Amino acid sequence: MHGDRADLYVAQFMRLKADGIKTHDNQRPSKKLMASTLSSTVLGAVADVYRLEEQNPTTSKTVKNMMKVIERTAPPPGSHVKDRLPSAHMIAIIKEAIKDGSLKACRDVCILLISYLMIVRERNVVNLKTSDITFEKNKNGMERINIKIEDSKNDQKRKGFVQTVNKQPPNNEGMCVVRWMKAYLRKRDANNQFLFYNLNHKQYGNRLADTTPTHLLREWLKKTGMTDEHTKRYTSNSLRKAATSKAFEAGHTESEVKMAGNWRSDAVHNYNHIAKATKAAVADSIAQTKDADDDTFSDTSAYPETLTTKVTHSSAKSTSLVKPTDSAKEVSTKSKRKRRPSKKVASAILDDPDNYGT
Repeated sequence: MHGDRADLYVAQFMRLKADGIKTHDNQRPSKKLMASTLSSTVLGAVADVYRLEEQNPTTSKTVKNMMKVIERTAPPPGSHVKDRLPSAHMIAIIKEAIKDGSLKACRDVCILLISYLMIVRERNVVNLKTSDITFEKNKNGMERINIKIEDSKNDQKRKGFVQTVNKQPPNNEGMCVVRWMKAYLRKRDANNQFLFYNLNHKQYGNRLADTTPTHLLREWLKKTGMTDEHTKRYTSNSLRKAATSKAFEAGHTESEVKMAGNWRSDAVHNYNHIAKATKAAVADSIAQTKDADDDTFSDTSAYPETLTTKVTHSSAKSTSLVKPTDSAKEVSTKSKRKRRPSKKVASAILDDPDNYGT
């Protein structure tokens, strides 16, 4: 990247990152980076590489023009934010998994329930080892599962932390990590160090990718009858959003929810002697309460064969009351082009960087 036209290399690098295209051989497929990430984190890292150079390419006209194009062609702010997952959808997934009964079904439900009830990030879930889980009974004789998270993005000192959830009663719509985990452990390969491993033939036994929980969530949502377009509204983070919202709706304090989800707070971690009881209580509330605005399912008395939830999906189509004229359409199209230029401009910058914009 060093040389007379390092600005061209940097501009091309930023463009590839914005489009989610590999920038070197043997690189794993990467997602598209947001304009804000490119302009701050990535551009800052590139600038640091050239900190001892006489000219820094990140301040060049070529790179600045490329960043303008990336920012103006980026999706509108907030368009990438996904919805929280309604509990009715989670129950519908569990119902389908019960029908399936396979090793994969047990594995997938365990992954989703850990993300949901324990408010765990997808990367932490796929990193779990069999040695990270233990079963025990509390002082009241209630069985619970403890899961140790070794490496979290907000655990700078890598101390790790433990998430806890109690065994749920048999009439809570199958929302029980303890029951599902025991069923999964009976089926899985006991010799594999990863708690959740790849079941595909060519990659059997390998660690799951960080994005696997999102793919699994969408896969099971489709099995419940949801359309492909509708599933795009949800990622694994939708489970954390749903769990956090339900915990607040159940009356838990901000400190309790932060402790349960391992979010940072000022003094809550000074009370580690009550951490397990608090985390288990939060998980109980998430599992046993339905959404405040949800009336799509009712409680049942058996576990989990009598799940009766029927999830329906519909897409409302908005109807315009006034049909736009041809001239109005033309003005609208022109203004849209002005706001969001074609990505072909990026190629023009790279083809003729010195004269672009003059």
